[in-house]
Amino acid sequence: MLDSYILVSSIVKPIGVIIADVPTWRHLPIVSHWLNMMKCVYINRENNREGMKSIIKASENIKKGQSMAIFPEGDLTWVKDPDALISDFKPGAFKIAYKAKCPIVPIVIKNSRKTYEGYEPIGRINSGNVEV
Repeated sequence: MLDSYILVSSIVKPIGVIIADVPTWRHLPIVSHWLNMMKCVYINRENNREGMKSIIKASENIKKGQSMAIFPEGDLTWVKDPDALISDFKPGAFKIAYKAKCPIVPIVIKNSRKTYEGYEPIGRINSGNVEV
């Protein structure tokens, strides 16, 4: 749940993030304003037409010079399979880079699982050593 915040705080250049379009994120005080300032793009995973609009918006942001991060698994790996190190990638992540004609820079966030307890936006934040 904290990976996007960890990533954004670890990179000097401003970076937007592609995040799930769920009402909770849009209405969280401070966080929603911060996401808008970072030019984050909400992606609707339930409606393909709306999802494609988000892919186009993210690729336009990239063409304008905004770096965008996406977590291509689309969810928390440990929720899907507690024993997995990585989950299958969603194809939309690659569509953004293809439309923007830009390189993909892989980044690993290591040891972040225990920094947050819970699966909802409101949970407990724990201190820990995380590598990016």
